[in-house]
Amino acid sequence: MTVGRILRRYAEDGYRDRQRQPRPEGTRKSEADSCEALLEYWSAVTVHPYRQNGPETAAGEYARLRQLIERYAPQGKKIPILSGEWGYSSAWKDFDELRQGKMLARQWLTNLANAVPLSIWYDWHDDGQDPKEPEHHFGTVRNQYDASGQPVYEPKPAYLAARTLTTALDGLRFQKRVALDSTEDYALVFAKGDETRLAVWTTSAAPHAVRIPTAPGRFRVLGHTGQSLPPLTADSGGLRMTVFDWPQYLIPQPCKRAEP
Repeated sequence: MTVGRILRRYAEDGYRDRQRQPRPEGTRKSEADSCEALLEYWSAVTVHPYRQNGPETAAGEYARLRQLIERYAPQGKKIPILSGEWGYSSAWKDFDELRQGKMLARQWLTNLANAVPLSIWYDWHDDGQDPKEPEHHFGTVRNQYDASGQPVYEPKPAYLAARTLTTALDGLRFQKRVALDSTEDYALVFAKGDETRLAVWTTSAAPHAVRIPTAPGRFRVLGHTGQSLPPLTADSGGLRMTVFDWPQYLIPQPCKRAEP
């Protein structure tokens, strides 16, 4: 309650005597004042960008929100965007557990590529067992608790996707998106020192071949739920591979030294 009163007081009354940049056309003065006053005290802006299409579509919304934050934030203050709640139900129309798992991995990768450092997935476990109730099926594990099981909750593909991503990219930071022939195709580079790894997928429903510009070498390949896939080899023309609507993690392998 105290926090609410303080926020409201500053939103309504604070800093009205400060000189400001002209507010955006169509924005009321009270709205502009509120934005500026609140960002004095906020450490981050959190969003819940739910949707039933691909998470990659949130990139434009993040960019527009970041422009607003930069306009109203105090000079020199960096305010990040956080994904405070976002999930996909495996009981939505045209969804199932397999597609939900794909969306989790793509959502987290999309957030990292858009400078969103925190992703909170909704939900940890399914809230019920009604197959026709979408609210029961946002979880990464199923609803039934089995005290004798190992683990006690049965993982869904979304759980495996989360575990694989956090393991494959552990300690690495997003560096860049590699430009491919189609904007539907994604190749993200993550690095730590001299170590690099790639996450590659497409938003197209149809698998197809792509060429990724990279130095010659061999790659170990993990599917988005942790399955080992056949290794790939890049030559002087880059890496040719088939992309799917789920991420593949490419891990460069050390070059074998020639026998003396």
